[in-house]
Amino acid sequence: MKADLSSKIQLDQVSKRYYKPESELELASLTRFEKVYTKVVETHAEGALDAALDIAETIDRCVKEKGRCVIGLGAGKCVLDVYDQLVKLYFADKVSFAGVVAFNLSELGLGVVTSDDQRSTLNRLKQRLFNKVDIDPNNIHTFSNVATKENVHKLCRAYEPETDEFGGFDLVVCEITKGGPMALNEPGSTLNT
Repeated sequence: MKADLSSKIQLDQVSKRYYKPESELELASLTRFEKVYTKVVETHAEGALDAALDIAETIDRCVKEKGRCVIGLGAGKCVLDVYDQLVKLYFADKVSFAGVVAFNLSELGLGVVTSDDQRSTLNRLKQRLFNKVDIDPNNIHTFSNVATKENVHKLCRAYEPETDEFGGFDLVVCEITKGGPMALNEPGSTLNT
């Protein structure tokens, strides 16, 4: 089965009822076998805004329920547009990051790339999101930049318990592409993967 159909599907040739059902009953019928909720939108901009609205809602709910929202953030090309939309929502007073604890999900070249390097994931997150919203800098967690070939595994294993101290992730924002930079419990995988 071909996994990457993005270049094969043209929404103008597919009836909207297959990706924008008109009722809850149609939605239930179309998604009854899905293990991962999927929503199809017509444009990248619409998708970025929709994702940002979902993230803002999750932040608000978690902060109201338990005083904080723990988020894992990637910095791939597609999610950067989502962060731009979150900044717009922040300036429109529709979301606050005061109760957010953020974890950088990946870092390029541990021990080689410093956090102020343009290639750094943390630097991209700061430029597109953190420096523009009300997140407490003490609530931004990232990998140690003292990693070497010899200690990188140990440092990565030490990073995971940090998330556990906050009760684990409430939300993870990342992209999954055909190159597979992030793949967690993909559809059809078992729960223990």
